Amino acid sequence: MLQATHSRVFAALLGLTAATALPLQAIAQDTMKTHEEKEMQTAASMDVLEITLSEPQFSTLYKAIKQAGLDDVLTEPGPYTLFAPTNDAFAKLPQGEVEALLDPSNKEQLVALLKAHLVMGEWFSDDFTSTQELQGVAENRLTIEADKAVMVNDNTVVEADIEASNGVVHAINQVIKID
Repeated sequence: MLQATHSRVFAALLGLTAATALPLQAIAQDTMKTHEEKEMQTAASMDVLEITLSEPQFSTLYKAIKQAGLDDVLTEPGPYTLFAPTNDAFAKLPQGEVEALLDPSNKEQLVALLKAHLVMGEWFSDDFTSTQELQGVAENRLTIEADKAVMVNDNTVVEADIEASNGVVHAINQVIKID
């Protein structure tokens, strides 16, 4: 009789555990979704400049933007599309070039270089079809090719569609050359 009671208690506990496991899993998934939604909402509430500040891969770019005095521009309503060279992209430049660009005596050249990466309007990766041209803020032409990957003047977009409150940022693997 005692064994039958233990069996019923065990069965009841097993049933209770199974009955509560599913709701707990659903709560955990809801919490996860909420966290992901908050991250997306937080990113979209940051402007283009704040994204370059908050993403470690853009620390060199952020420093260049500040040195060029373009930080005020990238906090304005826009919308803007920034093809943002990553730290690895800047590291591919010839030795000493980044330091030279960041030198206050080369501010005009730095401004022109950074403006070549900026386009008026909000262009997401889905907006690019085959080959098209966009005009950069520096009056330069950006040739966008969208086949298997999105390319900008033969530079690969390595992370697309980082949404900002005033536009969108696309990380690219090389600094766009200007003439």
